[in-house]
Amino acid sequence: MPKPIALGALLDALARHLGLTWIHAAPAAGRAGERPPSGPRIPPSPEVLARLADLAERGRLPELSQELRALEAEDPRLGPWLAEARALADEFRVRELRALLSAAPERGAAA
Repeated sequence: MPKPIALGALLDALARHLGLTWIHAAPAAGRAGERPPSGPRIPPSPEVLARLADLAERGRLPELSQELRALEAEDPRLGPWLAEARALADEFRVRELRALLSAAPERGAAA
């Protein structure tokens, strides 16, 4: 194959030569009939946000996702905000996650 390698062409060639059929996962938002929580997006306290931001900065996304689930169990009012943050972490969208974490204190102060 010529370089740079086109991922789609590589996957097609592998499928053709190895007799593979690719299975694609459903988008995270549409899995198993899940609906995102509704209601106001209330961010956690500044101390919790600082801890979450530290985990995001260090690339500890599995730990961050676990922390988000624990927070949701502690305070269901945070559900909509936590669901958005967890979706970003689960999809490794670190830049957007950092933006959400840094913008949250401003939203919390305005509420």
